[in-house]
Amino acid sequence: MIDTRKVLFSLLQIAVTVGLLVWLIRWLGVGPFQEAISSLTVFSAVGALAIGTAATLVQARRWRLISSGYNIHVGRREAVAKCWQAGFLNSILPGGLAGDAVRAVEQRRSSTWSGSIGSVLGERLAGTAVMFAAATIALYPAYPNVGVLAALLTAGTVRIAWPSLKRLVGSVRWEVFGLAAAGWVLFAALFLIAVMTTGATEVLTRASAYEVFALTALTLAGMSVPLSLGGWGPREGAAALVFPLFGSSPEVGVAVAFSYGILALISVLPGALVLVYRLLVRPRQKLPRGGEVEVRTDVLPKAHPTGGSR
Repeated sequence: MIDTRKVLFSLLQIAVTVGLLVWLIRWLGVGPFQEAISSLTVFSAVGALAIGTAATLVQARRWRLISSGYNIHVGRREAVAKCWQAGFLNSILPGGLAGDAVRAVEQRRSSTWSGSIGSVLGERLAGTAVMFAAATIALYPAYPNVGVLAALLTAGTVRIAWPSLKRLVGSVRWEVFGLAAAGWVLFAALFLIAVMTTGATEVLTRASAYEVFALTALTLAGMSVPLSLGGWGPREGAAALVFPLFGSSPEVGVAVAFSYGILALISVLPGALVLVYRLLVRPRQKLPRGGEVEVRTDVLPKAHPTGGSR
């Protein structure tokens, strides 16, 4: 049975994404988007794949740690494959959470619903909390009121994740947040590749180290908004508003954010291979040789003389 509320929410996410991108095109034209596409190079794509691999390994480790708090064992290879698949699905489906929902459903086969959902939710929220914490550090010196709001979002995110985190001992809990911070650093590295790829290096040379950090943190925080399709739309909108605060133009901001979106999609493309393997290749391997299912007639019910069966 189709859940009408989920369908409507997905349509809202698509509408927000399309609406923001259309608004940006009407405001700034198609130039920033063309710049982002034309500036893509083999080196930036290879860099994105390398960063995506490292980020997936970090995420898989974080998920395994939180799963252990629910007495769920997730193998290293299984965790990496499922995180890669989730990352790919998150990048192409509304909301950025569909892949994680699939991950939770698949884990339900070897756990309870509370354990499968709790481990995935705790893992994602740990990363989101670090994202909001970085935005808090970026905002508070110049915009204290907005910085306090970001701090409240950080605290609220940790509070929601706490039922999953409290199951871990203190040292493991700190390792989870350390891995979440490492994930943020990898996202920031991908963002800097997007800056250099689009030729916006004047942003790096003119701004101080703190300003570069703030620019990165605020743009990345924009993609955490759940009303989007794989982060598209809110990320570009946030960049258009944030880049002028640091002496750049909204056109440059949109070009960098859109380039980041392309590189982020490239970084999770191995997840598409995992998805194809799990949907097409693995089910075939489970069939008997020849691709046909053997029917055993010796276990079929015997027919009565009258033609019926027991």
